[in-house]
Amino acid sequence: MANVAFRIGQTPEQAVEFLRQKKMLAAKVFTKDLKESALARAATIARLSSAEMTKDIYQSLETAMREGKPLHQWKKELVGEFERKGWLAGHDKKISKGIDGKLLADPKTGEYFGTPRRLNTIYRVNMQAAYSAARYQRLRDNVDNRPYWQYSAVGDARTRPAHLALSGKIYRYDDPFWTTFYPPNGFNCRCTVIALSDRDLARRGIDEVGDSSEFWWRQYALRISLAIKRKPWALSWLMARCELLTRGLITMWGE
Repeated sequence: MANVAFRIGQTPEQAVEFLRQKKMLAAKVFTKDLKESALARAATIARLSSAEMTKDIYQSLETAMREGKPLHQWKKELVGEFERKGWLAGHDKKISKGIDGKLLADPKTGEYFGTPRRLNTIYRVNMQAAYSAARYQRLRDNVDNRPYWQYSAVGDARTRPAHLALSGKIYRYDDPFWTTFYPPNGFNCRCTVIALSDRDLARRGIDEVGDSSEFWWRQYALRISLAIKRKPWALSWLMARCELLTRGLITMWGE
């Protein structure tokens, strides 16, 4: 995704702050006993039990965000740091030679964590989440001028049908619709939100916007049931996200 802030030499401070305030946790202590609000601010990586390695990854993401480093540069530098610390152990024979084929391992326990190929997903997901949180704060700060939000999907071959169906829908910023569907609306979601003013609506000939109050709880209950059936941990993530949005805690991350 193009980042205009980097082009004009500005640092996306709100996005950087989102990453900085993540609390480092090893995956093995990332349990259901955590409160949902704490869960949403935790920094953890699936199957990675090394708190030190997790910390290095998130600190490097913060630096990459601040300095505008692309994925390939960030990954190369991070793998170099892992190698310096002795966290690389051999090569995965199933993967062609190169950075992505090296094996990550905890030198203290000998536990393997896979290959740097996973870093691609880690980079994309965390950068998107940080930018989305920062954009949410900017949109909330301007609701007096642009109180209407429009859901916008990319609309290419990789767009989920459910997300494409939401594209173009307009709701007020305080409509409960956004508590569940504000993007990223799922793993690797690339959707965005466009803020609109009364003048924008008049120009488009729109007299009224959507009201999700009638189907809000039905949609919410459906998402919870799907989370329980497919991935139990997704329920905690969903509840945490809803709590942060409804209480306005997301807007505090950049303050």
